[in-house]
Amino acid sequence: MLPGKICLLIDAENISPYYLPDIISDIKKHGTICILRAYGDWTNPILSSWQKLLSQNGIQPIQQFRLVSGKNASDFAMLIDAMDILYQTDIHTFGLVSSDSDFTSLAIRLKEDGKQVLGYGEIKTSSAFTSACSSFFYLGKEIGSKEKSILMSELIEAIRASLQKDGWACLAMVGLYLKNNGFDLNSYGYKKLSDLIAAQYFIEIKYLTVGADLVCKQMYVKLKNL
Repeated sequence: MLPGKICLLIDAENISPYYLPDIISDIKKHGTICILRAYGDWTNPILSSWQKLLSQNGIQPIQQFRLVSGKNASDFAMLIDAMDILYQTDIHTFGLVSSDSDFTSLAIRLKEDGKQVLGYGEIKTSSAFTSACSSFFYLGKEIGSKEKSILMSELIEAIRASLQKDGWACLAMVGLYLKNNGFDLNSYGYKKLSDLIAAQYFIEIKYLTVGADLVCKQMYVKLKNL
């Protein structure tokens, strides 16, 4: 397919901003980015690391409040926008950035209309979504099932060893435990422990404001009841 106009839609609640340079670099090989949007609840502290990248990269933030527990409003907004863009513009290529299999049907629908669909997600992305895309770009280090099992065991051990009385563990203490036990963050393709933690389906995250100025926020984690 010849290079053309590109629409890049980012599920910011599902992808670390650490990957943005790789995503932009790859998708520009396929044409010119005309629409660039990122979806999420931008009032949520968990997206704070995305904030400075929005203006730096010309990304339009699309605000979606999480009004109902368990429902991802950002996914719905991204799906609706994609269909609007499909029918109202002459966009040639759609870039879908997410590790969420909920976008599988969207990728299939866009291809049915003759569009090129470029998927970007982490190793955990389901084969259903990756197969539905014209091509898929894996973000971060690709690791095998054995490495995934080892990583999971190491993180579970560190979290359990760092738990406080309220059942949550401060990420700083988890990181210290991992460091003292020879954990190599870089071997898993991450520069920050918080990004690695955020990519794990079995870990729940929350942020607490600390300090007299109520500005500093600390990440706390616990294991999900799966």
